Amino acid sequence: MNNISPSKIFHISRTEYLRWLLNPRIIIFFIVWVFINNCALAPLAECVAETGKNLCILEPFIAVGNSPFLLLIMPLGYMTVMGDFPREDKSAMFYLHRCGRLNWIFGQLLMSLYAALTYIAAVFLGSTLPLASKCFIGDNWSDGVRYYRELFPEKTGSAVTSLLPGNLYNQFTPGTAAAATFGLMLLFFLWTACVMLLFRVAKLKKAGFLTVCAATALGASLAASNSTLMWLTPLGNTVVWKHFTEYLREPVFPLWASYLYFAVFILALTAAAAFISRKSNFESTVEED
Repeated sequence: MNNISPSKIFHISRTEYLRWLLNPRIIIFFIVWVFINNCALAPLAECVAETGKNLCILEPFIAVGNSPFLLLIMPLGYMTVMGDFPREDKSAMFYLHRCGRLNWIFGQLLMSLYAALTYIAAVFLGSTLPLASKCFIGDNWSDGVRYYRELFPEKTGSAVTSLLPGNLYNQFTPGTAAAATFGLMLLFFLWTACVMLLFRVAKLKKAGFLTVCAATALGASLAASNSTLMWLTPLGNTVVWKHFTEYLREPVFPLWASYLYFAVFILALTAAAAFISRKSNFESTVEED
């Protein structure tokens, strides 16, 4: 049963997504939010208090999505929430046999898209709502963020200047920065799901989880050290502000190249999973690590 059926793919994705939402692991996000609050929201609230200038409504999300520390914590939180992806139990195997291998694979990938969008939406709401009363609606950077270093030169290098550096507000509007942050974060989470699915099809599920964790940690360390090797890693391509210098319009690494990087890997991983599924019997829930 290898014929592609959109209805079967949608049914699998919907069923798996609802089960994912009801999984107790979803509570991990609230632990991630504690880090978001302490590392990003609290410094931004302090910036408002010190400067007396409200934030742009998009700035909290942009700050969270570009924080060097949170760019490690949020993916690890997502991987933990998705730790049993793709799910393995009797009902999952029933869908696999009934709907066919390719429909099951594409259904799982569609479910991972739902999960990634849900996680990012939770990050957006969790970073925006607590500071909503201190924000204005618009597509202009707040004066408090733009002139924070001039107002408080002794705090250069503080949390506020590292969360929203000049590489962002000198190169993008808030809307463009938020869209790029959302897009690259989404592609990173989809890459994560594709790797985990490929290893599952190859009956190496635990190795898949360890691989995405190791790749994320490596990308975070290379990005923190500003190594050019960061552009070889998925997480390194996710940091929007590192694509540009602070003042010059010439990019350090073009945004389109990062989108292409993820597109190539996601397509290649999906094709590899589909190919292996045709050549091997992965219906068994017993892994061969």
